[in-house]
This record gives sequence, C-alpha cells and structure tokens, in this order.
Amino acid sequence: MDINCGTILDGDETVQQAGQRIFDHILRVASGERTKSEQFDFGAAEFAPWVIGATM
Repeated sequence: MDINCGTILDGDETVQQAGQRIFDHILRVASGERTKSEQFDFGAAEFAPWVIGATM
C-alpha cells in the first residue's frame, strides 16, 4: 500500500494526522473497500509476498 505522507513535510498535516489517515484507510480496506490494484484487476493471479528463489 502506498500512501503519500509528504503532506507532513509540506506542513499540510501532522504526523498524528497522517497516522490517523493511514489507520482509517487500513480499516476501510479490511472492511472490504477495494484497493487501487484490485479495482484495476492488477496482479489478481499473483500473490507471493515471500518468493524464494528465481522467478520468471
């Protein structure tokens, strides 16, 4: 999951606000909201977070 937290450096929000935004997003996804990858059907057949060895 890629969530922009550059807003902290820009001064648009605090670390706490960004953390809350991340937490809220995680809760929404855990509750069934589809991620961008799921919406675009990207990688639907490929879930291997810990691939060991060579891959093709």
